[in-house]
Amino acid sequence: MSSPAAAAFNLTVNGVGFFTGVTLRVNGNSRPTTLVSATRLTAAITAEDIAAAGTLQITVINAGSSPSNSLSLRTYDRVTSVTSSSYSAGDLAPDSILSAFARTLATGVEIAASLPLPTRLLGTRVVVKDSAGVEREQSLFFVAPQQVNYLLHPQTALGPATVTVYINNDIVSLGEINVARLSPGLFTQNATGDGAPAAYGLRLKGGASTLEPVTVVNYDQAAKTWVPAVIDLGADNDQVFLVVFGSGFRRVSGLSAITAKIGNVTIPVLFAGAAPDFVGLDQLNLGPIPRSLVGSGLVNLTVTIDGKVANTGKSIQLNIK
Repeated sequence: MSSPAAAAFNLTVNGVGFFTGVTLRVNGNSRPTTLVSATRLTAAITAEDIAAAGTLQITVINAGSSPSNSLSLRTYDRVTSVTSSSYSAGDLAPDSILSAFARTLATGVEIAASLPLPTRLLGTRVVVKDSAGVEREQSLFFVAPQQVNYLLHPQTALGPATVTVYINNDIVSLGEINVARLSPGLFTQNATGDGAPAAYGLRLKGGASTLEPVTVVNYDQAAKTWVPAVIDLGADNDQVFLVVFGSGFRRVSGLSAITAKIGNVTIPVLFAGAAPDFVGLDQLNLGPIPRSLVGSGLVNLTVTIDGKVANTGKSIQLNIK
C-alpha cells in the first residue's frame, strides 16, 4: 500500500475475525476505529502519521487478544506542480513548462544541456499518468534537490492526472494535477510572476525598427523598491510594440479570445502562439501601445485568454513615460 504524505484520511482495512471494540494501530499507536463488519473496518489516519515519508506498520487488535499480522503502508512526500511562468496554482496545460516542488526530488543540481530534452537527470525522472490511464516520462529542463522543471507532455489527456517522481527508479514523491487546454502565465524578469514582464519592445520610427529592453528594473531610492525601466513612447509618429513571453496558452481558440490591457486601456493583440526555437515557451505580440498612455507611469499589464487571467493574484508592471 502507498499514500502521498498529505492531509488526514480514513483507511479501510479488509480481513477476518473483527469484533466489537476492535482497534487499528499505526506503529503500535491506537487510532479511532469503526467496525464495518467482521471482515472490514475503517480507521482515522492523522496528518502527523503521514507528515514524513517512510513506512507505517499497520496492525489490528481485538479487545483482550493479541495484535494481528502487520501490513506496511508506504508514505511518500507530496510533490506540487505549478506553471513555471507565474507559480500560480490551478489547471496546467499540455506542452507548457511546469515546476515541481517537494522536500526531496534529486541528489544534486543538473541542467539539460541539449535538445531533445532528456527524461532523466542525475537519476531523477518524472512520470505523469493522465486521465486516459497513459503513463509518460516527462522531458526535464533541470533538477535540484527541491525543484524540478519539466515539460508537460503535449499529448497529455485533459482531466486529473498523477505525478510520480523517481530517483534511481525509487519513488520519492507523489502528487496530483488537473490538466486543461489552457493555463496562461507570463514570465517576469524576477522569475516570480510579479513585476516587469520577460519581454522586449519593438519601436517603429520612420520606416526603421529598433529593439528596446523593457524588462530592466531600477531601484527607486525614495520609494525603496525596484521598478521597471521607463518605456518612452517617443514622438507622435513612433509606434512601440511589446513581445511578451509565457507558457500555457499556445492552444488559445483565437486572437479574438484574448484581451490585453495596460491600465484600463485595451492594447491590440497581434499574435499568440509557440515561440520559435524554445521548448514550451509561448509568445504574445501586443501593440502598438496607445498614445493615450503617455505619462502613465507605473501601470499593470493584464492579459485574459479564453476567460482565464494570466498570473492570477500577481501584478505585471510597465513604466510608461
